[in-house]
Amino acid sequence: MVAILQLPGKSNFGVITLAARHPYRDVFLGASVGLGAATVVSVTLGYAAETVLAPYLLWVKVAGGLVLMAFGVREILRVPDPVHEPGEGTPAVAHTARQVRLVALSLAFLLEMGDNTQILAIVFVASTGNVLLVFAAATTALVLITAISSRGAGYLQAHVPEERLRVVLGGLLVAVGLLTILFTALPSLLPLAG
Repeated sequence: MVAILQLPGKSNFGVITLAARHPYRDVFLGASVGLGAATVVSVTLGYAAETVLAPYLLWVKVAGGLVLMAFGVREILRVPDPVHEPGEGTPAVAHTARQVRLVALSLAFLLEMGDNTQILAIVFVASTGNVLLVFAAATTALVLITAISSRGAGYLQAHVPEERLRVVLGGLLVAVGLLTILFTALPSLLPLAG
């Protein structure tokens, strides 16, 4: 269930966007740690009490949507930089892999907080009480989807002109951010809302 919900997730679009510009391994490593950290927070909250988070979910989702939109606009407006492999060129360029991993970690963590997959993890922990099983299952699913998405973005980078890719991915990020805010403000618009 977590893997299915992650496919159209905000953090997954962030991973795809980063991996389209940077080495997919660095994006995968950073995003995986960020997703694991977000899952730790969620299962802890689910174990502590689902009702503690309920009043804040609206603002967490809105903040995630705004971050996603800002990242999308930045991607659309960004002037392309040459991409260097880790260790290539000057010592300043050698830090690129670490910087990419840190950006991927931060972006994945921020966008994943309040996402459907994390809400699902909270609900699973609150209903089953099995923190370790929910953590292992949710993190495995998130890392698997991140691996597929980051590798697929590398394929896109090799076969789609960068200008077109930036505009398409940036536009998708803005659209998903707007939809996140819209569905948060008006949950009755969701297709399966009762």
